[in-house]
Amino acid sequence: MNIIVPQGEYNSVTSPDTISSGGFCTCFVTGVWDRKLKRAHILHDDAPFMHQDLPKFLDMILAESNAADLIIKVYGGGENQFLEDNYVAENREYVQSTFKQYKLTPLEIRFFDSIEGAELIITESGEFILNPV
Repeated sequence: MNIIVPQGEYNSVTSPDTISSGGFCTCFVTGVWDRKLKRAHILHDDAPFMHQDLPKFLDMILAESNAADLIIKVYGGGENQFLEDNYVAENREYVQSTFKQYKLTPLEIRFFDSIEGAELIITESGEFILNPV
């Protein structure tokens, strides 16, 4: 089964299930794979600084996982003409500083340069697939 995580939510699945973010561009999507537990997690957040869900998401994962077993990737935060530059920068900085506070280093952080869109899928084997939409 594939679980799609709507904007403003987070969810987890255990292999053989898969999880995906649905489409996003200005949202920030954090994907986490626990190699040992074979468990995938996605947080799909349009305003990380305002919502403060990233710490809750990380606390939930770290309550059952060892940080050394995690693969973490962050995507999104795209810019567009409707978002103020300081809004984008503030959210990007918040995401980065939260990972530093938790002493977690994402394998990849890719903030979008424009309104490009994508969907993140974490497969049953822990593969991260970033599909353009």
